[in-house]
Amino acid sequence: MIEVKSTTGLKAVFILDVAFQLIVLRAVGLDVRDVAVMTLDRSYVYDGKNLDLDRLFQLHPVLEQYEQLIDTVGADARKIQSLISDSTPPDIEIGDHCFEPYECPYFEYCSRNIICWIRSHAPALLATGKLR
Repeated sequence: MIEVKSTTGLKAVFILDVAFQLIVLRAVGLDVRDVAVMTLDRSYVYDGKNLDLDRLFQLHPVLEQYEQLIDTVGADARKIQSLISDSTPPDIEIGDHCFEPYECPYFEYCSRNIICWIRSHAPALLATGKLR
């Protein structure tokens, strides 16, 4: 399995993404034997004539890193499966985890009460000077 990224370097979050995908694929019975992340090679310069794909891309084997993460990512996958099968949203405070490593698509939903409070109280607080 090769995960292709439109960046020039391997990032730790890419390895976590691949590890999660591999756990899911193996859980449904696919025999995935190797994993890698493919990125762009910053040193490649197009000569204007022939596009050399072997030099344009750089392959980063990550099976060894996956093996080190399998227990942690597997536990996370089980938590996620439990969360998505529950009909009620999880009671999790908003924080930095809502934006790292990616912005959560549910941030607006989770922060809806805070945003409503700010919209209704901010003008009065600004007028009193308590909010700058």
